[in-house]
Order: sequence, then structure tokens, then C-alpha cells
Amino acid sequence: IRAIKVRTREMQATHALSLFCVLTLIALIHPARAVETLSVTNPTSGTRLSPGQYTTITWTYTSGIYDVKIELLKGGSVDTLIASSTGCDGTYSWRVASDQADGANYQIRITDAAQPSVYSTSPYFQIGAGVTPTPTPTPGSTPAGLAITQPSSSSKWKVKSTYQIRWTDSDLTGTVSLYLQKSGSSTSTTITSSAPKSTKYYSWKIPSSTAVAKYQIRMVSGGSSVESDTFDIVAASSVGDFWYYIMIGVGAGLSFLVFVVRMIWQCCCK
Repeated sequence: IRAIKVRTREMQATHALSLFCVLTLIALIHPARAVETLSVTNPTSGTRLSPGQYTTITWTYTSGIYDVKIELLKGGSVDTLIASSTGCDGTYSWRVASDQADGANYQIRITDAAQPSVYSTSPYFQIGAGVTPTPTPTPGSTPAGLAITQPSSSSKWKVKSTYQIRWTDSDLTGTVSLYLQKSGSSTSTTITSSAPKSTKYYSWKIPSSTAVAKYQIRMVSGGSSVESDTFDIVAASSVGDFWYYIMIGVGAGLSFLVFVVRMIWQCCCK
């Protein structure tokens, strides 16, 4: 009977060890979940809109966000639900209501439709019948001239995350070349040499080797060249990595503990 009990304990210890080894292996091969972020880039604090005016709401986002909710806030409270759910492509054409009340305390809030805890709110901007509107194109029109609209001076893009480089041009045929250069530097790194100009954007995942610093995007189209506003590339969030390594450590520690207990049982019970 004693031998049976010992054997049973050995089998239980072996099964427990195997389970924790499997969990540890899963932790090692399963990538840490990326932290999703949103950032409203338009309207800005200098935006002035009139009732009935068209404008384009823009934002940056990381991969993993597919649909967003867009709201107009007044004084921090919801004034209008602009879109309950729309595709997260970084841009939304919006017409201010013709009877919208005057005010300088309006904001746009964009929320991940799947995760309400992920959202971004614009600075305060103005809507009023008596203001001089900020020039904005009507939907479907193309502003004249070559210009990079994203990133902007307020952009803070994270290493290892994906963002959209956006531009406008009166001629949307052919391709453009995009380059990353540190602010004040004459050297640059090629992002792409063949982005279709007609798409008006290019999705770019910032390489993990990119140093944290201030940068500009340079775009070359034919014989023309233009640079973006200076923006920040910042370190990737370490929250996901923290729990990832905690899980690995706990799994490995428990596996080792079970192994030690099994060895003690074998030495003391036989």
C-alpha cells in the first residue's frame, strides 16, 4: 500500500510538472498583446467652424482598432453623437449642424467601439456664426499643392506601432517616395519608394530599431519634395511586456518548485 501511495504521489507530481511546463512554453511563444492607442489630430485648439460647415476629423491609431465611435462634446458633456460606429481609417468627414449653438468649449472624442477605455479627446475648439471659419475642403475635393498632413507637430508615434502617413496633392497619379529623417539632420532612411499617390496615405510600422527622437517625414513626388511638421517618436509602452515576463517568471518558478518537491518525495518516501 505504501508503494502505491508513493507511486501515486510521483504520478501527481509528474502531471503537475508537465502542466506547468506546458503553461511556461505557452507564455514563451505567445506574443505580448500590443497596447492600443488613439490620438485626435484634428480639430485643434485653433480650429474655428461655422454652423453648416464641412470639416474633416482626423486621428492616429495603432493596429487592433477596427471601429470607433465619434462624439461632439460641449463643456465636457456629450452634445451630439456624430457616428455610433465607423471604420477606423484615421479620417471622417463631418458637417456641423446648421443650428449648432455658438461656443468655444467644443471637443471631439473618439472611442474604440470594442474597448471604451481606449479613447482620445481633442483640444477645445470654437463653433459660432460670427467666427471666421478655418478653411477646410468640402468632401471629395482635393486641396491644391503637395503637403503632408500626418504626422503633425502634436503627433507622438510609438516604436513598433503602425501609423498612417497622409498627404494631399493636386496630381494624384504615379507614386511617391517617403523618407524618415531626424530633425535637423541631412541623412534619411527610406520608408518606401513606391507608395501609390492616389491612396493619399501609407501605413507604416515604426521599426523597433528606431531611436527615440524628433523626426520629420520627407516626401518626394516627381521633382517636388516636401517635409512634414517635426513630430516625436517615443518608446513603446512596456505594460504588455511587463505582464508577459511576469507570466514567464511565475510559470518557470512554479515548475521548478514542483520539480524540487518531487525530488524530496522520492528521497524521503522510498
